[in-house]
Amino acid sequence: MRTTFGILLMLVSGLLQGQEDDFKPSFSIGITASGDYSYRWLTNDSELKAVSDFRNNDEIGIIGFHAGLRLKYQVKENSAVVIGLVFGNSGFRNNWIEDFITPSPDPNFPYRIRITYRQSHLKIPIEYVHYFRTGSGVFYVGAGLSGDF
Repeated sequence: MRTTFGILLMLVSGLLQGQEDDFKPSFSIGITASGDYSYRWLTNDSELKAVSDFRNNDEIGIIGFHAGLRLKYQVKENSAVVIGLVFGNSGFRNNWIEDFITPSPDPNFPYRIRITYRQSHLKIPIEYVHYFRTGSGVFYVGAGLSGDF
């Protein structure tokens, strides 16, 4: 992790050298939001293959989301450093489990259930973005790190 952060720091510091005299660095703040389809697929060694196969056939994905704030520091005309704070919610659920309790002690008790598993996490992304300006638009490339808590 330290090595990756060191390489990213050297890359950013190298790209920031030779800053234009007429450019003034600036800050901007924005929001980010996205929906996603969260799904997992289990793999395992041969001893537990039956368990992973059962779970893979039983579990289905659910719709999740990510939302947060991003702070961008425009260090040069064609480069910026972005840091964010993003909340995410994702997970999966199983298919209907039939005959949950057999025989049911109460006829009104449900005989099948569906369980939804949700994971909430906080993400702190740090990214370097480089812009390539063309005649009618902008193409950009970004690279960075993200810590999930």
